[in-house]
Amino acid sequence: MQLKKIPWERSRPKRPTDFILQELITREKITVTDVAKGVGKSEQELLSILHNNKPLPSMLCVSIARFFGLKDDSILVMQARYITSEIVRGNKAKLKGIKTLDHMKREEHQAKTARLNAKGWNRETIKPAPETSRPDGPAKTGIPAYTEKTPD
Repeated sequence: MQLKKIPWERSRPKRPTDFILQELITREKITVTDVAKGVGKSEQELLSILHNNKPLPSMLCVSIARFFGLKDDSILVMQARYITSEIVRGNKAKLKGIKTLDHMKREEHQAKTARLNAKGWNRETIKPAPETSRPDGPAKTGIPAYTEKTPD
């Protein structure tokens, strides 16, 4: 059996229930009763779910996708995209203040470098120590020990 592709739009993601009602049911020219029988729900129950603005139950998403010959996760993915877009749209101000991990690491490194430079340290003032600088012998990790060179 060949699976059908869902015609994705590049704009704001569509609510999965709207997609099911407007695209799938009307395109196939079938009734909600036919879909309800196919997925094992009553017509009233399916209409109540489809016209409610709540997320669809996961099992129903998979059942409807299979009924229409789509990939099992297609409606679940559509729902996840829709929910994500709604969260982002409703919380732009909060989300704008979140920094990436790389950004935080870069800021931390810059702050640490600034603190060391304020103390008079820089790369030229730190030199490798002799291997025997540790009381118990050379470094056991294979990484040479370092000592600071005091500024003159």
